[in-house]
Amino acid sequence: MIEVPRQQGQRYGPTGGWATAIIGWIVCALVLISVLASAPSWHQLPVIFAVLWVAWLLYLVLWRPRVFLSVDWLTLQGALRDREIAVSSITSVLIGKYTKVITVDGVYSTPAIARGSRSPTDAEFFEERLRQLVCDQPKSAAVKVVWRRRELAISLMITVLLALSLLARWLLG
Repeated sequence: MIEVPRQQGQRYGPTGGWATAIIGWIVCALVLISVLASAPSWHQLPVIFAVLWVAWLLYLVLWRPRVFLSVDWLTLQGALRDREIAVSSITSVLIGKYTKVITVDGVYSTPAIARGSRSPTDAEFFEERLRQLVCDQPKSAAVKVVWRRRELAISLMITVLLALSLLARWLLG
């Protein structure tokens, strides 16, 4: 098994994802406050779980995707899993609407870095730094996929609670 230092090096992320996630969380909080303020009952449970599910989805899709680049490793942090790729295994990098990393073992992509349409973004800096690192190393193969158990467990738990609350509301009328 390959030992990889976790999240060391330069961090790159989506340019507007964090702002959109924060606005979404504020809206979710306002909906929760309004639902809980108006005479709480068991019939509001599906709404509460649905809002929690949306807030969690905002975290997974807009907040969590990141890329960490060190001298030896490139970590593509996705919604539910991380891919740790040895820089020496990378043969090509394409950045457009998403980042596509072509390695000796296969092709991997992430929405974490996208090329901006108006002004220079982290994409240009990331691409330049990664190309420098790729050119300096001989090619070898090493890719490690790590599933994030916490994110999977919370996603499953919120989804099951939402489904159970909807079922209970349907059965109880």
